[in-house]
Amino acid sequence: MTPRPTTPEPKTPGIDRRGLLRAGALTLPLALAGGGALALAAPVHADPSVTGGETRTRDVPLADLPRRASDQGARARVIADAAATMVGASWSGAEPDVLRVRGRASGAEWTSWFPLEIAEDPEDGTSLGAAEPAWLGAADEIELVAVRDGEDVSDELTAHVLTTSPREEEKDGAAPSALTRMSTRAVAAGDAVELGPGAPTIVRRSAWGADESLVGSVSSASELRAVVVHHTAGSNSYAKADAPQLLRGILSYHTKTLGWADIGYNLLVDRYGTIYEGRHGGLHKHIIGAHAYGFNTFSCGVSVMGTFTSSAPPSAAISAVQKVAAWKLLGAFRTNASQQFDWVSTVTGGGSLYDEGETAHLRRIFGHRDVNATECPGNAFYPKLSGMRSATTSAISSAWRLHLDAFASPGEKTLGTVTQLVHVEGAYYVTRLTKGFVVSSASGAKDARATQFRTWTTAWGLPLAASRVVDGRRIQDFSNGQAVREDGKETFTRS
Repeated sequence: MTPRPTTPEPKTPGIDRRGLLRAGALTLPLALAGGGALALAAPVHADPSVTGGETRTRDVPLADLPRRASDQGARARVIADAAATMVGASWSGAEPDVLRVRGRASGAEWTSWFPLEIAEDPEDGTSLGAAEPAWLGAADEIELVAVRDGEDVSDELTAHVLTTSPREEEKDGAAPSALTRMSTRAVAAGDAVELGPGAPTIVRRSAWGADESLVGSVSSASELRAVVVHHTAGSNSYAKADAPQLLRGILSYHTKTLGWADIGYNLLVDRYGTIYEGRHGGLHKHIIGAHAYGFNTFSCGVSVMGTFTSSAPPSAAISAVQKVAAWKLLGAFRTNASQQFDWVSTVTGGGSLYDEGETAHLRRIFGHRDVNATECPGNAFYPKLSGMRSATTSAISSAWRLHLDAFASPGEKTLGTVTQLVHVEGAYYVTRLTKGFVVSSASGAKDARATQFRTWTTAWGLPLAASRVVDGRRIQDFSNGQAVREDGKETFTRS
């Protein structure tokens, strides 16, 4: 097979998602969004009948709707009574080569044309016959273009028109105070875990209004290999107070329209640099998302809200992604974001660039397009990844490394991989690994110790020294007693 490109080399800008694979066979013009002016007004409210932070979805078959000329090489289908803020689409048959949408409010100018990213099934990778949703802002009218092999196929599509609404606390045009500083305490899905040192400020799910009744069960992985960078697509001209609506719309679409267990991304970042908790299950865990088919299990998906085809995200958003990457990678004891590693694919098709058994040569931070057939995170964003890797590595080198140093110290070399990033348990900071723990006082004392015992609890206290083997038994002294492992069984005796 022809070797795939590796992460360090920026890809040549293509035309559309499938244009990357079809060697320029499509020649439709791109008229996509730029950065957009900063929007500081009150949050968008497209339809007063949708209230209280709710999201309404209306499915609109396009076959019987009128068409009119567009500048996209095909006639556009027109939804004249939209009252929408977001739109996605699904179809019968093969996926379109070109799929774009734009909207406008009454009396206003049309937005730019936004490409809709193809949604892949997180379970088996086959196309769902659906696209991700794009944020338009308040739109009373929508145009949608779909082309396959040069032919208009919009009659095969159903548009999924979403109307989001602000919550009462969001209507004043400023981000709610609850969104500004919730950096340590998780409050979603019963997973009340306080994060350890180095975690950035993260807006939790309850703060942005996640509807937990929509979500299903999720799983976590035994290690973290990399951070995958995405963009959501859609308008970049949202106000800061619009971001919770956008998140709630994506959650509703991913669960109710696509049938996924939860929002696909692990974390999201708005253009102002605010970081939001995505998929539930615990930020200290390696929760398996639905963002990069074939490469979900050992990665963390971070998506910047907007379209970055012709302009890169603002520096605040880039800095926020770097903060997330530094925290996640260091917490998993990965210290070089530019490090190249091999990832052998276990899938074939379904949008993956790698067939089963092929080796992808990746970096610890890579773009969605490096593993799947997509332009995500956008032609203007992707070249920024190299500098982001360097900045992230520099941040890691000066960050809180107490647990990494204890892990690397002599005496405990078989602790395996990190399963849970450093977090608070009782009076201790704890990093959990597949074959042990690293434990330190949460008081700030520099007394971290690694232990090969796997059933440690706060009742044991702090490990006092490296474990030792005596007569075939592994022994570990703790501040509150002594633990012994013999014949695979671990027991603890209080002092």
